[in-house]
Amino acid sequence: MRTRTLFAAALLPAVLTLAACGNDAKNDGVASVNGGKASGTASAKATLSQEEAQLKFAQCMRKYGVQVSDPDPNNPGKITVKGDKGSGAKMDEAQKNCQQYLQAGGMGKRKPTAKELDQMVKMAQCLREHGLDAKDPGPDGGMRMSVKEGMDPKKVEQAQKECQQKYPEIRQ
Repeated sequence: MRTRTLFAAALLPAVLTLAACGNDAKNDGVASVNGGKASGTASAKATLSQEEAQLKFAQCMRKYGVQVSDPDPNNPGKITVKGDKGSGAKMDEAQKNCQQYLQAGGMGKRKPTAKELDQMVKMAQCLREHGLDAKDPGPDGGMRMSVKEGMDPKKVEQAQKECQQKYPEIRQ
């Protein structure tokens, strides 16, 4: 089994962990979060807390058939997503329709500043120094990270924790 993680930093503090046993031909199986465009048919209240927004996001994803855990109150901002071979299109559709809840919680509403992007690049470098395949952020601030097969999940969590402590402003 291969695990992939999206670490959406700064303006979108949710951490989505995707455990995938394979990939579509068209989709790389990595969960992604759009940093600034709301999609979907319904619009969520603009007054959700980040915790409420993440919970509604997880509930919405499940409505679209994606296996998503509720956010862990002991590990804020982390949502675990499980996908099997061929589930990429379903995940993309769910995210497109559920993104609005994260935005209603104040996450992903604006693009990061140049200073914030610089900090995110440093965060990605820190993750790479810990053996993770972390890509530099895109202009929306989203960071993708792949975890090599067989890598200890505790080491992955420890790397994320250490890098987040080193760059705490990214989690604001």
